[in-house]
This record gives sequence, structure tokens and C-alpha cells, in this order.
Amino acid sequence: MKRHPALVALSEDHHHELVQARRLLAASTEPPDARVRAATAYVDVFFTETVDHFRCEEETVFPLYARQPAANAALLERVLQEHMELHGLARALRTEAAAGDVSGETLAQLGALLRSHVRLEEREVFPLIEETLPNITFQLFRSKQKTTLGLSPFRLGGDLPNIRMGVAMVTADEQPVSLYERLAEDLWRRSLKGSDAVKRLHAVLERSGVEDVPAVRPKAKRAGRQ
Repeated sequence: MKRHPALVALSEDHHHELVQARRLLAASTEPPDARVRAATAYVDVFFTETVDHFRCEEETVFPLYARQPAANAALLERVLQEHMELHGLARALRTEAAAGDVSGETLAQLGALLRSHVRLEEREVFPLIEETLPNITFQLFRSKQKTTLGLSPFRLGGDLPNIRMGVAMVTADEQPVSLYERLAEDLWRRSLKGSDAVKRLHAVLERSGVEDVPAVRPKAKRAGRQ
């Protein structure tokens, strides 16, 4: 399933969380030592990665969706409630792991809730959010005082627009600015750079049948008049 660019990183996090859920469920029937190892590993992931994932959803994505007239308030409330329940179970698991006595029931309960929570967001919540996110270009304008977000149906920065009519928006509101800053940072992080980018470009040109383009050499400077 192809996600809106603003949700790609969060959706990738969900895939990792499903892997963690399977590990927790599998460890719930393992011997005590294995349960402690699985619990310790997941607690480390939860309080270093999952907490940040929840914060991004709760501070940027969900508030933007909640502003929409057709927002499903009951569904959002359920998701936030499950965030709290997952926090509680993770804290309980951390306590058990520190004591060296991890209950298989705690592992199973956390794994089952984590799995159902991820599926809820991927199958129901994110599709609804995507209906409200603009599939248009954007630019971030930074100054010493603030960052401003520009959203436009036109090709920003280009000479020729891609359409004749449309509605653009400029805002300095913290939530949309933060969302698109995260998007820009994630796109840059995942983009190919240096020799890897050159290799990918050559591969694309080969598949497209475009002939090699000769390298452009800098023009020699004309000698001045004597």
C-alpha cells in the first residue's frame, strides 16, 4: 500500500512494530530466561523509538486530522487510549525485566495489543488521514524568527506551472510546519547521495533507453583584447 509522503516514515515504523509484536508473542511461551531477554530488548526499543513515534502522531498528525469537520473523533480517542495502555504495559514489562521475573501473560498481552493497534492505524486511521492531506508541492521558508510553510498545486520554484488554476496556502502554524519539516528531513535521510546516487541515475538511464549524455566541459575563457 502506497502511503502519502507525510506518513511514510510512520508507516515504516509500524512494520517494525509488527515484528516486535511477533517476538513478544513468541517469547510469551518461552522459558524464563528467554522471556527476560525478550522483555529487556523490547523495553529498550519502546522507550527509545516507540515513544518518539507516539509523540509524532499525537503532536503533529492527529491534531491536523482532528481539525477536519468529518474527523472520526471516536476512532482518534480509541487510538490515544491504546497509546496509554501500551505505555502502561511497557512500564510493567520494564519493572518485571528489572526484577528478572517476566510474566508470559504480560508479554502476550502487550504483543497482542501492539499488533492490533498497528493494524488499526494502518487499515483505518491512516487512510482517513490521507484523505485530508494535500498531494501538492511544498516549500519551507526559514528565517531567524520562524519557519513558514508554503503549499501549492503549482511547481514551486519553477518557471512554468503544472496547472492553470488552484488554491495555495502559506502558514506558520506550528503543527503543519513541524509535520512537513519531519517529511523533508525523512526524504533527505532516505535519499541516495554521492556515488550511490550516480549509480542509480545510470541504471535509470539504461532502463529508459536514453543514450549517454556527454559530460559538459566548462567553456574556456576568451582572451581579452590586446
